[in-house]
Amino acid sequence: MKQIKKICLFFFIAIFMVPMGAKALAEENDTYTITIQNAGNHTYEAYQIFSGRLDMLEVNDGTSTPVLTDILWGEGVNGAQLLQALQKQAEFVNCNSAADVSKVLSDKNTNEQLAKKFAKLAGQHLKNPTGTFSSGKPSTISNLKAGYYLIKDQEGSVQGHEAYTDFVLRVVKNTQFTPKTTKVPSVSKKVKENSNQSWGKRADDSIGSAVSFQLIGTLPDHLENYETYQYVFHDTLSKGMEFQPDTVRVYVKNDGTDTEVAKANYQVLTTGLSDSCTFEIRFDNLKQVSGLDSGSQIVVEYAATLTEDAVIAGAGNPNEVYLEFSNNPNGAQTGKTPKDQVVVFTYELVVNKKDEKDHVLSGAAFSLYQKKESQWTLVKSIEAGETTSFRFKGLDAGQYKLVETKAPAGYNKVEDLIFTIRAVYEERQEVLLKSIQIVDEEGRDISTSDGIFRVNLRPDPNNHNIVTDVINKKGSTLPQTGGRGTKGLYAVGGLLIVVALIGFIKKRKHK
Repeated sequence: MKQIKKICLFFFIAIFMVPMGAKALAEENDTYTITIQNAGNHTYEAYQIFSGRLDMLEVNDGTSTPVLTDILWGEGVNGAQLLQALQKQAEFVNCNSAADVSKVLSDKNTNEQLAKKFAKLAGQHLKNPTGTFSSGKPSTISNLKAGYYLIKDQEGSVQGHEAYTDFVLRVVKNTQFTPKTTKVPSVSKKVKENSNQSWGKRADDSIGSAVSFQLIGTLPDHLENYETYQYVFHDTLSKGMEFQPDTVRVYVKNDGTDTEVAKANYQVLTTGLSDSCTFEIRFDNLKQVSGLDSGSQIVVEYAATLTEDAVIAGAGNPNEVYLEFSNNPNGAQTGKTPKDQVVVFTYELVVNKKDEKDHVLSGAAFSLYQKKESQWTLVKSIEAGETTSFRFKGLDAGQYKLVETKAPAGYNKVEDLIFTIRAVYEERQEVLLKSIQIVDEEGRDISTSDGIFRVNLRPDPNNHNIVTDVINKKGSTLPQTGGRGTKGLYAVGGLLIVVALIGFIKKRKHK
């Protein structure tokens, strides 16, 4: 995943008053330039908050620092409106001019919270940018007159998994600075494999089962700079998964300790969603949740039922999430993380009933059992009828026993068939089903070219996932009493009667 960077807060508080004993040297430049190193994908604008004359203050150690004098409101701000807003704040209540405001900032130039408050208020009363801007490495803001400037991202220029820069305040001379980088939120999704109860990127299960999912969101390391912080999980389930809202659980993880989040702090939304996701877990203001810091994680757990619409084998049933988060400490904009995906797989067995001459047979019945916790559990029974093909759809990987509960008329039942479905996966950027093996009780592969089973990773209506032919042999025909032998005796007796009758007639004629 591409490493995403965000610029954190930098406040450069101006020195507006020349200390006694210091020597001010007049600057003769008409315009100035600010160069921002490692600007990333950001595009910056500069707004002149205060205008004035720029001098360089020479201090005792021989160094110099920029000093702004003769201060007025700058071209980039509506000074009258800003002054009215500032006069409502206790620190600036006695200010009546730009010079008064600058003196308060100068007197309290170590008060970072006051600088933040001033920057936010100034940011609400900006006019047109007073300096040109350009994207690149480095990013350069040029043609700036002397003054005290607020530097910010161009509105609408921050896209995707990035965040807007906190307002930067700087006294302008030809200068440069390198912003720090900091993290923005990220999200990952996991699914629980029922065979070992472990969380990972893939699982296999049977249709009708409740599959457990987990969403893990991280936090920015500048949460304190926001008055409110929107935080929304957007989760999309595949067609073969049915969300169970009553199973949602949300908690905060801090250093291995889980703390349940009260339901009043978030919403579970399934309707009115703008991006066609299945559901949202929405925090309108995450800062209402106590105990959060930059190392905290927000964890959501829920279950979804694997349904008859599930895809058999193949690409499986993908499920994904992305996180929407506040990305502008000075506004209401939001950013989005890249999507993260897990996949749920399920399988299908088709049993074809045939005789020794490969002719299909009807009249059979089958039951399929799966071994769970050392016990055979019935999966499905299919009663006798005209069908010659028996379909067991939506099977978990594991050990099974196929039992013929009724054989076609005139045929013997087959022995129980015990086998195991083994799936092999490949996990790269996405999960792939690499192979399926069917093995017998001794662990021998019986799904090779000459094996009992045939396997197809990409099934379709004419080519099923796992197929086996169950061959029935005819029953033996045994001799029986009271049948053919009795009829022979009747025939011989009748013949003797006829012969005796003919002899009697001839004897009468002779007399």
